[in-house]
Amino acid sequence: MTADELQAAIDRAEGKRRELEAQQPEAKATARLFAMIPKAAALYRQQVALGLNGNPRDASKAKVFLRGLFEGGRSPSAQVRTAASGPTIRSPLRCF
Repeated sequence: MTADELQAAIDRAEGKRRELEAQQPEAKATARLFAMIPKAAALYRQQVALGLNGNPRDASKAKVFLRGLFEGGRSPSAQVRTAASGPTIRSPLRCF
């Protein structure tokens, strides 16, 4: 395929994607949320690592998060906000 043919195929695929997104706006919001999960996981992983370094304050934050996660309750974290610059995850665990 030539570069022009590849670009035409890409343009058609993007057009179809936009058309499908317009038909299902909730799917776009769900996709955005799924895209934020790795960042949230990285923040939690970092918080647990900090808690394991021996600092009592960081250990307390990690315990709060893990307790909420493993007791089946809702985690006390993750307020997800979407701004023009992209999604931002604010975690009260990092604000103690």
